[in-house]
Amino acid sequence: MMRGAVLRTLTSFTAYLQVGLRASRAYLFDCVIGLATYPIEVAITYLMWRLFLTEGAGAMTHREALAYYALALLVARVGPSRFVSFRLESEIASGGLALYLVRPAVPWAAIAGRELAPAVVNLVVLTPVAFLVTTVALGRLPGVGGFAFLMVLAVGVQTLLRLIVGTAAFWMLQIMGLVHAVDLVVRLASGGVLPLTVFSAGVADALAWTPFPLLIWVPIQAMMGRLEPPGVAWHGAIGLFWLVALLAVFLALWRKGVRGYVGYGT
Repeated sequence: MMRGAVLRTLTSFTAYLQVGLRASRAYLFDCVIGLATYPIEVAITYLMWRLFLTEGAGAMTHREALAYYALALLVARVGPSRFVSFRLESEIASGGLALYLVRPAVPWAAIAGRELAPAVVNLVVLTPVAFLVTTVALGRLPGVGGFAFLMVLAVGVQTLLRLIVGTAAFWMLQIMGLVHAVDLVVRLASGGVLPLTVFSAGVADALAWTPFPLLIWVPIQAMMGRLEPPGVAWHGAIGLFWLVALLAVFLALWRKGVRGYVGYGT
């Protein structure tokens, strides 16, 4: 029975991922259009962050800081957007989830597969851009292999976080405020707003055991050559742990929510 459930979940995920990838031209166009504003974002963010960093502050030179700022903006574009949470909310609130429940498809896997299609395209398109940015800014070849490996884990972790937030729609009428609040916390704790070196050693050490640095800070460290292979493997192990843990949390919330959803008669 467990094997059948796993196969059904994987089939739903891959089928809807393929549906999403068939529309990859639209995702590719959106990605390219988004890149048009990228230099402006880099300039604005860099000027803002210079208020917090001086030469060598936080073990970063200005060239390293520029590379970090540029990469942070790129990495933030790769993962699935907050619309994963909103899509799940829409299916629950509109009664659309009931249609999935009578189909041979796992609802959350179908939604995740469909919404991950843009992330796949973004990762393929933006990794070479990140390589070029790092090479130009630092004058050395970056660690693309470790970056790509960690980004795959990051996309998985971010997807599960967004799905977990989306399950709140089982018990809340609106989740927009929750989504924005979680996004803010995640951006701060992942190094997307400021480098994690601005925090005290105690805070930085505590954050290292959470899934958040994996989303932005850790992949960037790999790309900038600050992580040796053992460090990449260590953070990869932490990422795999959080993938399993977050999946378990999500499935528990999902089962509880669906039981109430079906019991309500939707």
